[in-house]
Amino acid sequence: MKKETGRRFPDRWKVGRIKFTMIELLIVISIIMILASLFLPALQKARLHALSTNCIANLRGIGQAFSIY
Repeated sequence: MKKETGRRFPDRWKVGRIKFTMIELLIVISIIMILASLFLPALQKARLHALSTNCIANLRGIGQAFSIY
């Protein structure tokens, strides 16, 4: 028969006592960097699209100003 120590959770699950190893931190950082490298080109493309939309809106405004004048 096993004798119970009265502990419900092991010591490693105590609040504030969780420690990460260097390997785990490096893996998380590398995953974040990979995700950032995947999303940055898409964000740049969206930024360029927004700039072209702004330019088109400016040209439209100029055209409307000439037509009103």
